[in-house]
Amino acid sequence: MKMKNMIATLAAVAVSATGFAAMSLSASADAEIGKAYLIGGFGAETQNWKPGDNPNANNVSVTGDGQYEVAWTVSEATNTGNSWFLAVCIAPTSADNFTTDTFPNLAVSLDEVWVDGAQITDFSTAVINTAFYETSTGVTRIFLNDDWTGTGANVIADTDVTTDIKVKFTVSGLAAEEETTAAPETTAAPETTTAAAGTTTAAAGTTAAGATTAAAATTAAANGGTTTSNAATGDTGVAVAVAALAVAGGVALVSKKRK
Repeated sequence: MKMKNMIATLAAVAVSATGFAAMSLSASADAEIGKAYLIGGFGAETQNWKPGDNPNANNVSVTGDGQYEVAWTVSEATNTGNSWFLAVCIAPTSADNFTTDTFPNLAVSLDEVWVDGAQITDFSTAVINTAFYETSTGVTRIFLNDDWTGTGANVIADTDVTTDIKVKFTVSGLAAEEETTAAPETTAAPETTTAAAGTTTAAAGTTAAGATTAAAATTAAANGGTTTSNAATGDTGVAVAVAALAVAGGVALVSKKRK
């Protein structure tokens, strides 16, 4: 009974550890890796080079592979002019850089561009740089219009902007950096019965020292030679307990996710 209780306790610990590991992985998947926002300046708008410079330019959290949208709502109708700059910037928040140097499989694509509710479909001049370093911190940039740094981007032609500019883009290749190793499947040890290896000496009728007696037999001459035996088996609970410990150890290893 004690052995059964021990096995039940170990199994409960293993299940609890598995649930904790799953919760930890989920929390990691939702953690912010970077922030995306529009940078630059055009028309009468206040320039925006980091979140908060111009509150009309929003910023979104990048938490993993997926599609994201950033927008710049103008404070009043304006014309971009013929010398202006606009790009999407994805800067790191929990990593050293948001570039292919930190995320080797990183890929970014431009999906949609909207100006005042009208969609632009020609992205042929867009320039995407997934390893842009202006300082020691690397970022990813999607150049939309560039009259200042010479990339040649001209997705949005010189135009009037009366409401907003919206951009949708997709990030991929981050998940590969967040992969965790699944706990190996373990198979419980089958119950085994060890055959008794006892031997009886003819002269003394005693079992050899250190052996387990499988059957103790006595023959009574008076009752017609009837033999009675008493079979014994080995302790089978130990193997199961060891297997349960292996399962708990494997689950504990999973909870140590990559930092």
